[in-house]
Amino acid sequence: MKSYLLSFVFVFSLHPLWAQITSVPFSLGIGAGVDLIANRDISASPLEYSGFGLPLGLNFFESTGKFTQQFELRLILPQLTNNYRLSTPFQTELTNWYKVNLQYQLLYRLGEDHQHAVGGSFQSNFFLKEYDFLDGVSWDFATSLHLEYSYTLVLNEKSFLMSQVALPLVGFVNRKPSLTLDEVFLNDFYDEGGMSLLKYGKWKTLSPDWWQVQLDLLYHWQINTKLNLQAKLGLNYYQIQFPEKVNHLNFPIRCYLNYQF
Repeated sequence: MKSYLLSFVFVFSLHPLWAQITSVPFSLGIGAGVDLIANRDISASPLEYSGFGLPLGLNFFESTGKFTQQFELRLILPQLTNNYRLSTPFQTELTNWYKVNLQYQLLYRLGEDHQHAVGGSFQSNFFLKEYDFLDGVSWDFATSLHLEYSYTLVLNEKSFLMSQVALPLVGFVNRKPSLTLDEVFLNDFYDEGGMSLLKYGKWKTLSPDWWQVQLDLLYHWQINTKLNLQAKLGLNYYQIQFPEKVNHLNFPIRCYLNYQF
């Protein structure tokens, strides 16, 4: 994982000769990938659990005029059998875990050559872990608004690279205060349904209690007039300090085949 991080930072920092980017019509696609994960949740264990899942995804992309917009949904669920064991060096394992990532991004392209773009994104990230050996459950759930910046390199008339960085502005961060499904929690859930979970959340701005950084590198290849291929490398790190500290690092690698309208 360390070698992957160094390679990603090297590619992300490239600053070569740029050319004007052409427009990309609205396209919708499906895809899959690999999500490398390392998670340490002190409320459950001081050990780091690491492993991977194989997310299935849906996306759309459009870059016309002065604006670029992107949407992406990635799912790792036991029901899809695309989650694999997360383990520690001491052979403890998590077999049931869920990860859902949703993001919509809108960028304003600057200048005549459209090399730089700034904008924002809406993100919702959910990660739930079942600790069978503790008979408990823990989750990290953040819905947030982010400030975005991108830099685009046109490789040729059919392909380009787009590097992106995102930092959160404000978010609603939800963390369960204990691992056990106690009587109070269950009664609230059965009486009020999913709305009862909101009481475990807090509004946060970027601070020591909650901070996050996200990097993405997009490769876009125009196959023909109706199809394009999008490959993405990502790095996402976040830290939440309540009710107990959790550190999460993941490297999502994904590929989409898109149909242009």
